[in-house]
Amino acid sequence: MRLSFLSSQVSPIAIDFGSSSVKLLQTSTDGQPRVVAIDEFEIPESARLQTDRRMAFIAEELPKAIKRGGFRTRRVICSPPSSQTLIMHMQVPPGEGSAREDAIKQQLQSRYGCIPSAVVARWVDVTGVQRQGQDEVICFAAAREEIMRLIELLKKC
Repeated sequence: MRLSFLSSQVSPIAIDFGSSSVKLLQTSTDGQPRVVAIDEFEIPESARLQTDRRMAFIAEELPKAIKRGGFRTRRVICSPPSSQTLIMHMQVPPGEGSAREDAIKQQLQSRYGCIPSAVVARWVDVTGVQRQGQDEVICFAAAREEIMRLIELLKKC
């Protein structure tokens, strides 16, 4: 038997760190999905292109948005700004797990000069597509330092 003190189950807060605004959304997870909480705040132009000012502004405004929007959880999922994300198609040898990850990081290093340990990479297999015996994947990569900055920011908020 499961006990719950909330009348409905809610999803984590989804946070989109956009280039000009930060958007927050939370939905219910019971039965028919519905919006439980929503909020957005604009990032001033003076802070958009300066990472330290941008992060300081977001750190100040995010707790206000969470309170203002009536969000009901401490769990969060987020998307980093697209300006800090590299998205590319790759062909990698068939495989799974660490072999796939190693092949992807090798391509990031050879094609883009990324140091593998300095990058957080995730990928999605393009089902049913092979080119010259290689699997097609779509890779998403971001600097580990920037991802850790977002995580620390979220922990503080």
